[in-house]
Amino acid sequence: MELIEVILSKENLNRAYKKVVSNKGASGVDGITVEELGDYIRENRDEIVTALRNRIYMPKPVRRVYIPKDNGKQRPLGIPTALDRTIQQAIAQPISDIYEEIFSNYSYGFRPGRSCHNAIRQALEYLNDTTLNLIRKYLKAGVLEKGLEKATITGVPQGGLRSVVC
Repeated sequence: MELIEVILSKENLNRAYKKVVSNKGASGVDGITVEELGDYIRENRDEIVTALRNRIYMPKPVRRVYIPKDNGKQRPLGIPTALDRTIQQAIAQPISDIYEEIFSNYSYGFRPGRSCHNAIRQALEYLNDTTLNLIRKYLKAGVLEKGLEKATITGVPQGGLRSVVC
């Protein structure tokens, strides 16, 4: 079976719909809420699937909102319509099912059931206090620029092996 048929299968679309509903979230530019999505899909499912299959479906623009950050700045966020979130989820699910089997067990980014906390826990299994202390000293060693020593506040200076490791 071709991937597009798996994506557009009733089972996969239903699974995607349930995931979007469970995540809740705001409405996009069309104003359709997650609560209204079920009725909309029931009324328009055949047309949506046909448009996707025939390559004529056009996702709506995302609704731009700004989320305040701790530093006073704002982070732009794009909110897709509930329908587009469902279609995106329907695309992601079978692709994830295929590739999840071949991904490394040591890969944690954007993977179901994995997080940066899992990655840190894994790293700590290999690093003891002595090693961490040595790495910390290199990270805080500072830089010498135009004869003046400057403290390293954030990041890793490029050029040494530590920039590859960190």
